[in-house]
Amino acid sequence: MVHMSLVSVVFKTIWRAARHEHHQHHSSSRHTPCGVESPEDDDRKVRRREKNRVAAQRSRKKQTQKADKLHEEYECLEQENAVLRREIGKLTEELKHLSEALKEHEKMCPLLLCPMNFVPVLRPDPVAGCLPR
Repeated sequence: MVHMSLVSVVFKTIWRAARHEHHQHHSSSRHTPCGVESPEDDDRKVRRREKNRVAAQRSRKKQTQKADKLHEEYECLEQENAVLRREIGKLTEELKHLSEALKEHEKMCPLLLCPMNFVPVLRPDPVAGCLPR
């Protein structure tokens, strides 16, 4: 019974020593024990935070510039779209006017009224075929 307890104590002691050695070997040599950070660690942490802050600012600036560029492109496309819509309206009105003029001309055109030239011509409505839907 005493023998088992002694083995247990020895085993625990060896285990702790091995863990401590493993921890020291794998942990950074810059860290001091007991969670106390050295001035070097503090400086490195400050530099890392500053570097991260600058990178975040740069990223936000880049994102803002991209959004601004997209907004400018949107504004240009909106203006171009408005110009094109006005042009469509003008051309539609011109088409209506010219179609009406053609209909009036056909009523009194001597070439179309001459019985020898009378060949009925079926024409689709030019205005209806060209209007945007």
